Amino acid sequence: ATEHHVLSKIGYNVQAHSPETCDWLNVLVAQAITKYRTDPGFNNRIVTILDDVFNGHLHPGVLGPVHITEFSLGDEFPVITSSSMRIAEHLRAEVNFEFHDQITLGIDTQVLVNWPKPCIAALPVSLSVSVVKFSGTLAIEFVESPPDTLTPETYISFSILDDFELAFDIHSLLGHRTKVKDLPKLTAMITTKLRNVFATELVYPNFKKMRVPMLWGDAREEEAVAEVKEELETLVEELKRVPAREYTM
Repeated sequence: ATEHHVLSKIGYNVQAHSPETCDWLNVLVAQAITKYRTDPGFNNRIVTILDDVFNGHLHPGVLGPVHITEFSLGDEFPVITSSSMRIAEHLRAEVNFEFHDQITLGIDTQVLVNWPKPCIAALPVSLSVSVVKFSGTLAIEFVESPPDTLTPETYISFSILDDFELAFDIHSLLGHRTKVKDLPKLTAMITTKLRNVFATELVYPNFKKMRVPMLWGDAREEEAVAEVKEELETLVEELKRVPAREYTM
């Protein structure tokens, strides 16, 4: 197999090799995150995207407009504690990490009462959701599409193994004059929903992927360029055969 061939050539024994630290990578990641945190344009862009998501076509009819009141990328940095190579379905890098911080999103909206007629009443709701702990194992691997695929490609897949820990801190405030603070059932409902969405999107065997471009150019792109070049050459040859008086103004 390709994986065993690669490992034998570079002398990496997945059974005997001890886990490695990634202190140098932690420094680079921390520097990159610092740049994003101090860039107002990046933060404004994230808030704009979130606003579009909350008030777009997925906006439920039981809610009024959603206003973002707080957005923070926190102060701490993720720490990679160890990493190693494993053979699963493919040769896979497993990166163990820990992240303790307060990544916070705050919103204000209204729960609309639409019976017996639309918008008969509205209940103000303020929510603040923070990710306070995220730890687990990030799995990274090169995957190729099946050989019988019409347009085969190679991509890098990213997923979180199912031994992860994801903790939230949720604060809520409901009502006009008589306000209900931090309703336990609402907190439990939001936490469960967020964890389910995360598991569906990213927890193994679910994954996100990034296509690996060919350094010498994509074959499909090269074919398209060749076709355009051929058409241009044909057009030039036809123009050469046309008498000058037919296209001179």
